[in-house]
Amino acid sequence: MNNQSCSKCGKKLPKGSLKYILSIRLYADFDGEIETSGETDIEKDMDDLDYLIKCLGDSKQENLGNDIHREMAFLLCKGCRDSFSKNPLSKREGNHDSNGYLGILH
Repeated sequence: MNNQSCSKCGKKLPKGSLKYILSIRLYADFDGEIETSGETDIEKDMDDLDYLIKCLGDSKQENLGNDIHREMAFLLCKGCRDSFSKNPLSKREGNHDSNGYLGILH
């Protein structure tokens, strides 16, 4: 691991240099509601369910997993870490909170 570089800017990060690992965990949010067509036709609902099962069967298991949960890790130099910390969602402009962040989730 002597030839490491920043995942964002490409700056070389020699052994022993200051570097940061950015770990991102992205997963599906479920609010307890399931979107439906609004119809109460049981036959239509069963057709929709059969179609969904067919689609899921045709999909690769890895792709389905990525739709629900994904973890990533990146190596950053100090400058890119500082930039990411100030604006993790890369928003162009907006209201910063008292810590200088552009927004929070939940």
